[in-house]
Amino acid sequence: MNSDPNQRAYRHQARSRAEKCFLGGLIGVSLGAGIIFLALAAWSVFLPPMGIALLFGIVVATLAYTFLGAQGNDRFDFRVGQLAGAAAVVLAVVWVSNEGLERQLGLQRRLEECVVELNRRVLLDTVMPPRPIFGGGNVDLVGINTLNGWKESPDHQEDVHRADAPFIFKHLFATLDIDRSVDSVMKMTDGEWVKFLGGLATGKQLQIGGIAFATVKIRSSDGLEKTVTMFREDQVPVINRSGATEACLTAERVLDVRERRSGEPEVLVLSQENGKCA
Repeated sequence: MNSDPNQRAYRHQARSRAEKCFLGGLIGVSLGAGIIFLALAAWSVFLPPMGIALLFGIVVATLAYTFLGAQGNDRFDFRVGQLAGAAAVVLAVVWVSNEGLERQLGLQRRLEECVVELNRRVLLDTVMPPRPIFGGGNVDLVGINTLNGWKESPDHQEDVHRADAPFIFKHLFATLDIDRSVDSVMKMTDGEWVKFLGGLATGKQLQIGGIAFATVKIRSSDGLEKTVTMFREDQVPVINRSGATEACLTAERVLDVRERRSGEPEVLVLSQENGKCA
């Protein structure tokens, strides 16, 4: 019995069917959407962590309101406090969940970026078998060399008899800003080559025999092969028999024996992209 004569007695009433359906629907929709969005984020579809956290916050707050909140004919002043409490639960869950999701999804994105970057890199040395590349082909490092330059063997004929000699001399002369035609250099004797090198600036004398280039064998997905010479930052398209470009290879680093002090093999680092070269 109610001991307070001034307080009116109320008969406890259960929640109406409409209220139960509303609260149950709100929990179900919010929980389902939160799980779906979280799964999409795990599959690399970017969704704001704040939105996912808000959905789970609504679920927790609705559950708290359902079991602890006002129902039936409870007094209005208690309902206000309970609504405020539910809102506080939403904010607390959103704050905690968003902080955790931001760290997790941010770390996941960084890991995915690292994996993509690693897949773009192809490292080759002279003892490795051919490595697979984008488009279904492969690439093989035949060797890394430099020209016979200043204070080295004066065997200029060894340089000019390379199949790729015109390309090499043209690239080096353009890089070092040497004003001399490639054809005239190709016709030089060993003595003329030594005299030519002696007339260059000291820095160019050292560099003309110190810039490494790689000989690379590239095979497309349908078996079309080509052997190319690559200096650092050179790009080479991988083209199949039908003339379509499958990938683009860029020489990131060409590490010659002169740069290696540990006895390790010569190394070529390529980056690759799908499709044509820029």
